[in-house]
Amino acid sequence: MRISIAAPALAGALVLGAVAVPTAAFAATAKPVITKIASPSFTLGLHGRITLGVTVTAKDAKGIKAIYAEPYPLALSKQEHAVPTLADLRADASDDLLKVKSHTATTQTAGISETENITKPSQLPPNLLAGTWGVAVLVVANDGSSTFNAQATTFNWKRADTLSSKVSATRVHKGGKLTVTGRLNRVNWDKRVYQGYGAQTARLEFRKTGAKTWTTVKLVKSSRTGALSATVKDSTSGSWRYVYGGNSTSGAASSAQTWVGLK
Repeated sequence: MRISIAAPALAGALVLGAVAVPTAAFAATAKPVITKIASPSFTLGLHGRITLGVTVTAKDAKGIKAIYAEPYPLALSKQEHAVPTLADLRADASDDLLKVKSHTATTQTAGISETENITKPSQLPPNLLAGTWGVAVLVVANDGSSTFNAQATTFNWKRADTLSSKVSATRVHKGGKLTVTGRLNRVNWDKRVYQGYGAQTARLEFRKTGAKTWTTVKLVKSSRTGALSATVKDSTSGSWRYVYGGNSTSGAASSAQTWVGLK
């Protein structure tokens, strides 16, 4: 099973080696151990550079013969055949084989990593692929023993967000009211535009002039159109901004800061 549901450019970056594995390699005896695995997450807007890949380290007293891996979106995990099985990795061994990076008599580190430059709308993945992905891994030792983990690690594909802010005045009387408005937008890969992102909580933050740290003043929920608005009492000069922490499908964002002084 390959990532045929992904955008062509992304799927192509995850098609791996081309070496067949004999059936005997999957004999079940003592099992090798996966000691480390990593796969980079990314946040993507309408264009940009992303890195796709996975790196696995495994060990076995008899040495490691080969390591195989196949990523898949957890959002589709309830669909039939969406989660790779041991049989899938056996059948797709030529596609799923990771390239050896280093090895010793008892360990092997193997992986794939490719940077993709997204410049065309046709390269964007569909929205439904945003979120957490799992990686199925199969490790085969030199003596034929093997270990399979259907979710050896996870990583995230996130849709990029933008956040703006605007103050009602750049100077106010001490203790006077100040309104800070803004808008949270999230990229829509399907429609290839940024749109308002509603029902999300952003932090209205303030940093006093001369201070190094920001303080959360209010939590503000975005409207259906992504609009944000909060009214506060301003008692000292300093800068204001909105910050959004993101979620499993969307990246974090911060607005530009605006300084407000006292009259």
